[in-house]
Amino acid sequence: MIAKQSTTGDAKKYILMGDPVLSVVPPQRVASVVYENNPDSLQALQTGVACGNFNNTSLDGATMLRVFDSAIQTSYTAGNTVTWDVPGGTIFRGNKTVENGEFTNVEFIVPYDILGGDKGTFVSYFWDENTEKDYIVYDYPLKIKGHTFQADNPDSPEIHIWLNNRNFIAGDPVGSLPLLIASISDSNGVNILAQPGHKILVRLDNENILTDVTSGFIYDLDSCISGELTWTLENMSEGQHILELIAFDNQNQPSVGTIEFRVVDKADMEEIAIERVVPYPSPYTGSEDFYFTFIITKSADVTIDVYTITGRKIKRISRTGLLEGYNQIFWNVKDGDGDSIANNTYFYKIRAKSLETGKSVETIEKFAVYK
Repeated sequence: MIAKQSTTGDAKKYILMGDPVLSVVPPQRVASVVYENNPDSLQALQTGVACGNFNNTSLDGATMLRVFDSAIQTSYTAGNTVTWDVPGGTIFRGNKTVENGEFTNVEFIVPYDILGGDKGTFVSYFWDENTEKDYIVYDYPLKIKGHTFQADNPDSPEIHIWLNNRNFIAGDPVGSLPLLIASISDSNGVNILAQPGHKILVRLDNENILTDVTSGFIYDLDSCISGELTWTLENMSEGQHILELIAFDNQNQPSVGTIEFRVVDKADMEEIAIERVVPYPSPYTGSEDFYFTFIITKSADVTIDVYTITGRKIKRISRTGLLEGYNQIFWNVKDGDGDSIANNTYFYKIRAKSLETGKSVETIEKFAVYK
């Protein structure tokens, strides 16, 4: 505002960063954090255990939690010296159950990569939809320093990868903007401090370009050892691709997860298709459960009609709202009257109606019963 007022000459342009007279309403701070055993400071690889109270017994749900490494003071000199604190990296990002306004036994594992200091921060934020009020519980300064604590490291991160949803099977078709979904877990927690050399990274098609996706990871509810990463892959070219996901635990033990997928033309993605239709097992011997398995390229309502070899329909199975990707539908191998079907060859027709476009597609396959 001062810069605008002091502008002289023909200068007419300025950038409005925000209304300078708009008051910011911060969330209500209601209490501080209490740590188990009240440690003087937390060292690398230690597990912090905290609890808090929002002083409102009507609050139930989940609170968003963040724990930050110590801020580091830095300065810049150009005639005058300006000094400020650079915020610390993220040690923990997750959620914790709140019951009657309290959250207890919040565990977070301190990564070995901490810079450390006396200016760490613990923040717990809660939004109450009923009253449209928000609350905050935080602890500052939190001492986080030291690397003498010893902890076992029996494993490396376990990584599972999907695209768009968890029904995805390696090799499935996707559009040019697929959503990467990855489950990552480790007994020592996942390193999300994002220090050089230990970030969560994505590499495509064995190229040398690595994408930092650390900020897309959040721990599962009430967990400090497992969580989910989501990240949109942008402008993917058509054809086959291989994706590698690199992650580290808090002791910097790495793991690599890989998955193959196929990017198809947008017009093709708008059409629904049924792929990889397989009855399992076939022949059906009566000793295992029987499933119709298939892939649909768009979320859909699905019906399966079973016919005898002479064309008589004996059973219809309907499922609504199936997600795109791999699906399997159980059948007890009995007809519409509840009777077991005889040994023979049977045909079945799968029909899928897209929830998005209303367009339908169908395919016919066969299976055998031999008991």
